Amino acid sequence: MSPTQPWFSGFDKLMTRRRQSRKALFMTRAEARSSHPPKLTSSTVKRQTIRFQASSAGPTTLTTETVCNMLVVATSATTAYSLISTFRLHRVEIWGPMASNLSPVTVSVEYSGTGANCVGPSAIHSDTSMGSNCPAHVNVGPPPLSTAATWQAYASGGSALNLATLNFPTGAIVDLDVEFVLRDTAVASSAITVAAATTGVLYRRAPDSAGYLVPVSHVTI
Repeated sequence: MSPTQPWFSGFDKLMTRRRQSRKALFMTRAEARSSHPPKLTSSTVKRQTIRFQASSAGPTTLTTETVCNMLVVATSATTAYSLISTFRLHRVEIWGPMASNLSPVTVSVEYSGTGANCVGPSAIHSDTSMGSNCPAHVNVGPPPLSTAATWQAYASGGSALNLATLNFPTGAIVDLDVEFVLRDTAVASSAITVAAATTGVLYRRAPDSAGYLVPVSHVTI
């Protein structure tokens, strides 16, 4: 059958028009992408698990003020400013080392059930060590409607909110799974009084009110 027959010529023209239409469509999409930059989040948002070790036995409390101030930059030997604007606490994980005489030790997390316009279950999550090879261990996130279940911030001069009460023995390892937004405005946080800091250095600080939780593998003041 000859390719010059009318039906073949018509089919060939149809396929040509389809190829041209698809090519024009792809060019239009490409031009749209190049002429309109994609939307993005301009703020610096980071989620990280930060490790601490207990220098003393609990209990101690995580608050909106102490968590906000756990990441700071020093502007002098005695002054620092927080870099965290807002944050959300996703989980707390604690390992409690066995006592030298193998006496059982207990670790626990209790998320605050009362906050601004919210009431959640103020349940205590705990675990106890057994023998020489089974440390006490809890890994729990905040329940719905608890204070820690939502994004939080701390304004200087305001009232700090309790997020969770932690109990642990000396030497316990505490991991905080926290997501935070760095300050991206010209408004600085209120000055924090520190000691023996080096100007321009980024420091981590204890996230608890008692200062028992010492940051691991990071310079601290």
